[in-house]
Amino acid sequence: MVTALEYRHVPTGTLAVLAQRLGKVWASPSTWYYLMRKFGWRRPRLRVHPAKPKVGLRTTRADEMWHIDTTVIRLLDGTRAYLHAVNRQLLSTDLWRGGSLIRLRR
Repeated sequence: MVTALEYRHVPTGTLAVLAQRLGKVWASPSTWYYLMRKFGWRRPRLRVHPAKPKVGLRTTRADEMWHIDTTVIRLLDGTRAYLHAVNRQLLSTDLWRGGSLIRLRR
């Protein structure tokens, strides 16, 4: 059961309880872990992840790709400040006070 593909989604501790319910093996989860280490049994992987790309995003001309980041900062008085950054430069700061927007430009 440890190396079976049909039980690969079941964690090892739960697999020990499942084996007891099915009447196949009566052993505690710690015994399962011990036997797995002793005999070198490896559980099948649930999913194999593809290799990550080595090259990041590349552009061929100006203004082809934009990066926009918005950060919400909660202030002590309960208001929120929104920082908007595009291409790693701070463009504006929006501050909400009592439902009204105060825009601060650089």
